[in-house]
Amino acid sequence: MDRQVQARRTSRSIDQDRRADDRPAGRTHGGDRLLDRSARGHDVVDDEHSLPRRESESAAELATRRAVAPLGIDRAHAELPSHLMSEDDAAGRRTGNAIDADRSRPERDRRAEPFGVGGVLKDLELLQVQRRVASGGEDEVPLPERARLTKDALDISWCDGHHDYSARRIHDVSLVLRPDMVTWPGEPSPKIEPLRRIARGDTANVSVMTISDHAGTHVDPPLHFLEGGNTGDKLPLEPLVGPCVVVEFDGPGHVSGEWLDRAKLPAQTERILFKTRNSARWGDPTAGFTRDFTTINASAARWCVAHGITLVGVDYLSIEPQGPEKEGYPVHKTLLGANVVIVEGLDLRGVAPGEYELVCAPIKLLNGDGAPARVFLIED
Repeated sequence: MDRQVQARRTSRSIDQDRRADDRPAGRTHGGDRLLDRSARGHDVVDDEHSLPRRESESAAELATRRAVAPLGIDRAHAELPSHLMSEDDAAGRRTGNAIDADRSRPERDRRAEPFGVGGVLKDLELLQVQRRVASGGEDEVPLPERARLTKDALDISWCDGHHDYSARRIHDVSLVLRPDMVTWPGEPSPKIEPLRRIARGDTANVSVMTISDHAGTHVDPPLHFLEGGNTGDKLPLEPLVGPCVVVEFDGPGHVSGEWLDRAKLPAQTERILFKTRNSARWGDPTAGFTRDFTTINASAARWCVAHGITLVGVDYLSIEPQGPEKEGYPVHKTLLGANVVIVEGLDLRGVAPGEYELVCAPIKLLNGDGAPARVFLIED
């Protein structure tokens, strides 16, 4: 019978300030945090150095509290197997140490380690949650039913705040920046020149790149057409990441507001990418620049602003129609004046119409009037 817990507790003395006089050597600050119940019935979380250890608290109960505290459970009562428990003594103390009892096992549950309990979490399937209700009584509800937590579901990725894209398909809809790529007339193609080369005896390969900030797939900030407008490095991040809809337009002319009325976009749509006949051109690396491209017209731009759209993307180098329609640049000025992010130069050949998760990452260029971007579409 392990007497470490009993011996440690009987040797502790509590002064009038309710602080422990004989703290075990080597205890890290905050390593053991306890839940104590105040007179008003609320949970009070404090460090062991500020609150006394509850004399009636067992090692098994302490282990269980450590296990469930990160899960946000108010209070828990563990019904653990006998190999983790032993009989109570007359004072109500557990004579066995549940944590130490499990250390003899050669195998430990790796997924339990972030919670600091080790193998105890293997038995969480038997854990019962005591839920306090308005009447003052307590209902016991099995944890797998209430919190949907079994040992198979206990995974660090479940609670680390990050998305798991391992089972999802990711589309890169960005153009490759290269010296012979198509650019807007009058703007130079990217130039990439070697500065250092391992083959020449240097320790690393380093290149120097000269590029327009509107080359390839890029973002237009307000400054592009509005003097004094917001710059690329100050764009809000919210429009650049989130759910979006890819809409396919195969009609003549350009996308109009009337056409969008009939498109039946999903409710609450905030980001729209337009797939047109332009995308097929990116399949031919020798295709030159053309002004005969499809985009959206001024009525579609007004429609987007009126319907709360925060980002609009097109699959050629400009969102503005060519010819008489571009006089005064109404599409750019309507969208940018309403702080709608414009993404140009998308390659949507391999993407079907539908709903995706958008990730658009423009280069953070100081005072930039444009910003080359890497754009991903993620589907379930």
